[in-house]
Amino acid sequence: MDRRTVLRAGAMSAGMLVAGALPAGAQSSGTPLRRDRPVLTHGVQTGDVTTDGALVWTRADRPSRMLVEVSHDPSFRYARRLRGPVLTPDTDGTGKLRVRGVLPGCETYYRVRAEDLDGRTVSEPLTGSFRDTHRVPRPVRVQHARPERP
Repeated sequence: MDRRTVLRAGAMSAGMLVAGALPAGAQSSGTPLRRDRPVLTHGVQTGDVTTDGALVWTRADRPSRMLVEVSHDPSFRYARRLRGPVLTPDTDGTGKLRVRGVLPGCETYYRVRAEDLDGRTVSEPLTGSFRDTHRVPRPVRVQHARPERP
């Protein structure tokens, strides 16, 4: 076996391990798709995480309203329900909602749906989580590795 084959196999193995270890930004509930309800076409994302919350973003395939549930419990037993913006062709079907009032240092779970404008059908829920930025600075460790040259 030559060096190139070994490196390629190692890179593929590492890629599969990393992909399996990454947290799911959006996980499907496994509900079967129906053509008469909205679809969140690009999953859900979070960004601009601060000590007080984060921005949740999604995109739907048709005009609909963004609905977000937020909880500190992954079962969503005590979830807060937030009505987000209407997703329209003017916004390219995208919408974002600032989630505020999270507990410092705790994991915050969110579940996003899109509701048809008539209020009769709702998309499959997509879930994710984020942790706020801490008020107390914590050390950061950076590691660098490079391959040895023969």
